[in-house]
Parts: sequence; C-alpha cells; structure tokens
Amino acid sequence: MHNCKLRLFRQDDFEDFHASMSEYDVVKMTGHWPWPPDPAFTRSRMETPHVNDGRVSVIARAGRYIGQVSVVDGVLGYMLGKPHWGRGIASWAVGEKLKAAFSAVDAADITACVWHGNPASEAILFKHGFVETGSCEEFCIPRGVTLKNNTFSLSRAAWGAQNG
Repeated sequence: MHNCKLRLFRQDDFEDFHASMSEYDVVKMTGHWPWPPDPAFTRSRMETPHVNDGRVSVIARAGRYIGQVSVVDGVLGYMLGKPHWGRGIASWAVGEKLKAAFSAVDAADITACVWHGNPASEAILFKHGFVETGSCEEFCIPRGVTLKNNTFSLSRAAWGAQNG
C-alpha cells in the first residue's frame, strides 16, 4: 500500500523533518511549533527524552522521514508532511502507535486534541474508536491566536474491543 514503517529518529532525518515543518499548512495544526520555522527548534525536537525512548516515532517511507506519531504521557500526537496527506498513511501510523502504546503502558485511556476545523484529523481518531469528550480553547503559537480545539479519548476497553 504505502510501504511505510515506524522507527526511531536518526540525525539524517533533520533536512526532511525541517522541510516538513516549514510547510505552514502542517505547522498551523500544531499548538507549539514556531512560525516562521526555526532550524534550532526543529533540531531540539529531535533530541528530547521522548524521542530517545521511542515514544515519538518517525513515519518513514523508503527510509526517509515523512512525518511522526507519538503517545507521550497518554496523549496521542501526529503530523505528516503535506505531500503525503490523503493516502491513509497517518491513519495507519496512528493504529500502529496505539497498538504499541496500549501494549507497553498500562494506561486506562489515550487522549488527543484537534483544532476545530480539521475534519481529516478527526476522521482518523473516529476510525480508531476515539470519542469526542469536549472542547477547550488554547493559544496556537504558529497562528498567533487562541483557537477552539476538540478533545477526544480512547479507552483501553474500546480499543481492545475494536482490535481483538
């Protein structure tokens, strides 16, 4: 299908990672990424404890960085370079990361937040059994404004029922 795999970050991922995070359409869906892009910030995100221990995984295609997916402290996050949108890759990566997270951590549930007006990301969550639990407002650094986001949760029981 898409010939992708999840793996740890490598130092040679920097150029592809920074190029992806230099796309405003990608960055505006994050909450804390600077705009305009800052290479030092991108590099720093490759060297966090969460990256080093595998809670953040690179989505690689043909060995190259095209995005990332994480479950850190029970919160799911994902981003994918714009050229790879609409191909089922993010949905696949989220499924793989959920499987790993629920297998490795005794968490009762995993949560996620999506900016209001991002139906593609919401569809990924719904596909994996997440339910909407509410909304809140948060400052979005790349857009420079406070926005509404929708909150979601996936219980271990619901995930288990859906994934056997």
